[in-house]
Amino acid sequence: MKYLNYFLIVLFVVACGSNSSGVSTKLVQDTSQDNAKNCLVDAPKWFSNPGSNEAVGTGESRDLAFSRTKAETDARTKLANSINVQVNNVINSVERENATAFAREVTQVTETVVSELIQGMSIDKYYLCPKMVGGVEGYQSFALVSVDLKDAVAAVKAELNRQKEASSSASLDNFLDGVNDQLDSAFE
Repeated sequence: MKYLNYFLIVLFVVACGSNSSGVSTKLVQDTSQDNAKNCLVDAPKWFSNPGSNEAVGTGESRDLAFSRTKAETDARTKLANSINVQVNNVINSVERENATAFAREVTQVTETVVSELIQGMSIDKYYLCPKMVGGVEGYQSFALVSVDLKDAVAAVKAELNRQKEASSSASLDNFLDGVNDQLDSAFE
């Protein structure tokens, strides 16, 4: 009974003194920005307000490199999706206007082009916060990636022109011309 009382007292003291904030106060030895106590509150402006041609990705891991890789992948995926939505809106609009059925085929091709373009982009900035991950000190990384929208439009247009050159269908050529003509206005 005596040992049980000691055990309960020790357990009570440990439980009352533990930090349950979920944010580690261990400083990370890295070139990224770091602020353990108010990390997200003190985040840079790009973190909460990325531009129209930018995306912020997030990644968490106990391993710094892996958290960054996850953040990079997330940022690239978000930016590619954003561009693809705009391109697909143009494609679907032209399809409705022309009463054709080329949207699926053209969408697949343009999404591949955008994906390849985004994968080649370098990460502009990182922001790092220490974070408890699975009960262990880890990292929450944020990555900013941006693209020159003119480059994105040019890459999609180049692929549309390649498709047109390979085509033997006048209706597909007209469809591709319609998409090509409307792309610039979609990204203004």
